Amino acid sequence: PQVFVIGSFAGGTGSGSFFDFSILCRAHGGDNMFYSAFFIMPWIYRDCAKTAYENGYASLMEIDRLNESTGSNPYRTNFGNALEFSLEDRPFHIVNLIDGKCRNGSQIDSHKDLAQYIGECIFNSVGAIGENAADVNNNIMMSINNTTPSDWNGRSAFYSTFGVSSIVYPGREIHERA
Repeated sequence: PQVFVIGSFAGGTGSGSFFDFSILCRAHGGDNMFYSAFFIMPWIYRDCAKTAYENGYASLMEIDRLNESTGSNPYRTNFGNALEFSLEDRPFHIVNLIDGKCRNGSQIDSHKDLAQYIGECIFNSVGAIGENAADVNNNIMMSINNTTPSDWNGRSAFYSTFGVSSIVYPGREIHERA
């Protein structure tokens, strides 16, 4: 079973609630689930949120702290009404940080288009297509789990990102040339 948590780090509901939500997911979902997070970085909101970059930095600091949780260094929280939790493992197996700027210089300028992109990536990771994606995830997780904090200046590796590509088969043009 998989749990997908999606939000943004620009400020507002996503960056204000991921902290509590990730703790509650892990506490109630147990250890037999694979937890993936998809967080949109502040750049896409640069024109509509005055403090997007500051909120993004604060959110990254918070998720970094949560991801350092261990049995010997748990993160403890109290939600009141006897809802106390001790997080003894990172809340997500992998945290995908997504931006609207692509390596080739193109951009996704709409947060709605970026949400569509994330949805397509998640869709492609489940079902029949997801079997190949699971192999990729297994390779990523093996790489993450086989690194030591010394490999990353004292930090653990758990961040990733992704891309989607497609092959367009020009069937009509090929048929016409034949």
